Amino acid sequence: MKKILLLFTLAILTITMANANDFEWQKSKKGGIKGKVHEVPARGGWLNLANGIEGKKVCFGFQFGGAVATIDANKVEACNIGGRANLFIYGIVPKTKTFCVGVDLGAFYMLTSSKKYAKILSASARDMSEGASQEPEVSVSNWMLPTAQISFMGNFHPLQRFNIQIKLNLGAMMAMVPGNTADYYQKEIQADGSYQEQEYKYEYQSGMKPGFIGELGTDLLYAMSAHSEVKFGVDWSYLRFSYNKNWTVPEERTEKMLTQFGIFDIHIGFAFNF
Repeated sequence: MKKILLLFTLAILTITMANANDFEWQKSKKGGIKGKVHEVPARGGWLNLANGIEGKKVCFGFQFGGAVATIDANKVEACNIGGRANLFIYGIVPKTKTFCVGVDLGAFYMLTSSKKYAKILSASARDMSEGASQEPEVSVSNWMLPTAQISFMGNFHPLQRFNIQIKLNLGAMMAMVPGNTADYYQKEIQADGSYQEQEYKYEYQSGMKPGFIGELGTDLLYAMSAHSEVKFGVDWSYLRFSYNKNWTVPEERTEKMLTQFGIFDIHIGFAFNF
């Protein structure tokens, strides 16, 4: 009986040791697991992917959205709304994870309202005299404003998958000046106290005029994968340039117009990080 119990015990020990050796061999084959279970970091999973631009070297992408005009664009040129599209590429500054320098190429397309343009001229006529005798006759086109900027961007990573970016852009722009025309009348007071109606007529000298652009903006990015992000943001851009207004009535002359466009744009886009 004792011999049977001894043999049974030896058999159990043999099986246990064989299983243990097999487990160790499988661990070594799979690369092993070091540390306690609660110390092992989670692998993969919805909350553990993608830090966006952090840890990468290059970021590039595109964005597009709607724009709202301010300053002279709205008050003088009667541009209310429009659109914008951009391409961008950044390089992460070595030894940093949060600072980038890059290039931003894009264009604004601003819509001009002929009714508002005529109303602005009518208001100007009322300010200068007792009033215009008839509505101005105007012909307007839309503004195209290509831009090329150097971009400085700081990236912040508050939560897994989320990034906040703040950027400052400086560069050059080209205003594709439309050939707007206007023909309107003003009643002007004379030396004897009477009023005389005077016609005014001009046209814009169409063509491309260079200028300056500065821009400040911020974006919220969500990392969809280890190398791609979707972004939502808002920018404010200041554009400054000159163009010529050619008067034909009451006298032929050329007037140089200094113009300032302020444009807010809200956009959506995609960024790719490698």
